[in-house]
Amino acid sequence: MTLKSENHKIKNEFSDLFPDDIPHLDELPTDVYHHFVLKDPNMFIQRCQYDCPKKYREAWKQLLDGHLRAGQMRPSDSLYASPAFLIPKADSTALPRWVNNYRALNANIVPDMHPLPLISDILADCAKGKIWGKIDMTNSFFQTRVHPDDVKYTAVTTPFGLYKWLVMPQGCRNVPSTHQRWMFGALHPLISKICHVYLDDIIIWSQTLEEHICNVRTVLETLHAHHMYCSDKKTSLFLMELSFLGHVISQNGIQPDPQNVEKILNWSVPRSTSQVWAFLRLVCYIAPFLPKLADFMHVLNPLTTKDAELNFPMWTDSHQAAFDSIKKLVCSRKVLTSIDHDNMGNNRIFVSCDASNFRTGALLSYGETLETARPVAFKSYTLKGAELNYPVHEKELLVIMRALKKWHVDLLGVPFTVYTDHRTLENFFRQKELSRRQAHWQEFLAQYNFDIKYIKGEENITADVLSRISADTVIIDPSACVTVSLIHIMTRSLCDIPESIIAFASTASQLLITADPAWLSALHTGYVQDKWCQKLRSTSGSLGVREQDGLLYIGNRLVIPRVPELCEAIFHLAHDSLGHFGFDKSYAAICDAYYWPNMRTELERMYVPACKDCQRNKSPTHKLHGPLHPLPIPDG
Repeated sequence: MTLKSENHKIKNEFSDLFPDDIPHLDELPTDVYHHFVLKDPNMFIQRCQYDCPKKYREAWKQLLDGHLRAGQMRPSDSLYASPAFLIPKADSTALPRWVNNYRALNANIVPDMHPLPLISDILADCAKGKIWGKIDMTNSFFQTRVHPDDVKYTAVTTPFGLYKWLVMPQGCRNVPSTHQRWMFGALHPLISKICHVYLDDIIIWSQTLEEHICNVRTVLETLHAHHMYCSDKKTSLFLMELSFLGHVISQNGIQPDPQNVEKILNWSVPRSTSQVWAFLRLVCYIAPFLPKLADFMHVLNPLTTKDAELNFPMWTDSHQAAFDSIKKLVCSRKVLTSIDHDNMGNNRIFVSCDASNFRTGALLSYGETLETARPVAFKSYTLKGAELNYPVHEKELLVIMRALKKWHVDLLGVPFTVYTDHRTLENFFRQKELSRRQAHWQEFLAQYNFDIKYIKGEENITADVLSRISADTVIIDPSACVTVSLIHIMTRSLCDIPESIIAFASTASQLLITADPAWLSALHTGYVQDKWCQKLRSTSGSLGVREQDGLLYIGNRLVIPRVPELCEAIFHLAHDSLGHFGFDKSYAAICDAYYWPNMRTELERMYVPACKDCQRNKSPTHKLHGPLHPLPIPDG
């Protein structure tokens, strides 16, 4: 017995469920109706008819006649009128697609909040199976009637007059919710046990062929009892590999659809903010398969803002490196498994966490031991704002918090183990004195059943990698690197310093940062133009002056040529970007990192006193001015 023959056999047995066309309206169920609830019942939607190209008038007439014969449409004298139009299909021999423009009507309809099932839940349940089936409803919306009192709202203009829909029209608000509610009501006893419903798709999974035959029959019998009709061409009842909602499910696990992966790999360099946004959005769809994704996403995210749109193109080497790295990451994606909560056996759930100075990483895995467990999902996150200042143990706790929130569907109510390379966290629940933040976190963590165990850093490989950028993940041009003193300023205004620190130097007082090539070019140009820098370069090797990678240093301080734009940019970094502190804090932020003659004097006497924001917002120190009085008008 082959799967193909079994598929053909059962379809023949339930042939009345797979008609070429759905039955006439009179044969559809009368116990399910779609209702319109309007925000303002006194608002009438009346829109003009769209022009129809003469090439498609005959095709439109064929579509209209077909709907009239099936009882799906009827001539109308409604006070409502929404426009309709046709969209040609890729197959030029096929009839165009009928589209209703209900945008104005939809704005006046109260939304139906019936939820769609979570895709993650569907994938997790389907991954438990070893054989699958997929049923596609044919013209699913046309299988549900519109309530007779509400058909007037569906009226659309055509080149042949005004017509109203007697079945649910496509493009109308709340139609998917009505259909999902109908499907869910019919298959409710079976959902999450042997099948899932997502709009007009039904997915069935089983462990064995015999079990699958029984499950398929059960689902088809339920559909038959509720007079639901399916598409023969799009229905496959016996599959060893299932493509569903952009994913491929097989006995090996869950993978992203190769077609979508191919789109990412073939994506050309973005030329606008909208193209960057579209690329990142597509990448996010396979984010669960990609460890270390946040390491590169944060480099491209700033290009999706309105400010970036005004200045595009601003594509730099760092953007290109992140763009290429994401593509490489996609090529090396992993196959994920899922957690079978109903049949755990000897398997256990593990959450491995780690935090570095700037990032956190977590791995959810499932198996008998930590060493043999397969990955379920990855999560990496870039620390922001005050999180960067958390002590080490709180950063490690923050990773655990975020991981449990992200995967609460899989973790709540079941025992699991959290692994961290911070030994003190093993005693967190026995800690007597807690800060306010720790007390809040402990209250949240108390709802989970888990143990925290210590693991050596070199053994916690995946989580450690997720929280860091390894040396081979970013290609750095040595000419675009600057060695400076310990950074007191963690902003991105002067050098476009990325949020990720690429690597630490051998001592804690040295950092390797990537700089904007345009800024480095301005430095080199300034050295040539500034006579003082030329003289300083001639004395390189004495008096603490040294030259490295074409840049001048006095001690560990980078020499800045006396170019007004460069000097002002550094002052802006030290004063404006840090929150408009006074001279002392502003100078302390840069005095150990940069040098040029009279730097202190220029900051103290020229830049800070002239700051408009400071002048506008600082509290006055002088006494209040006296009230103004009009001058007396002199006599005669």
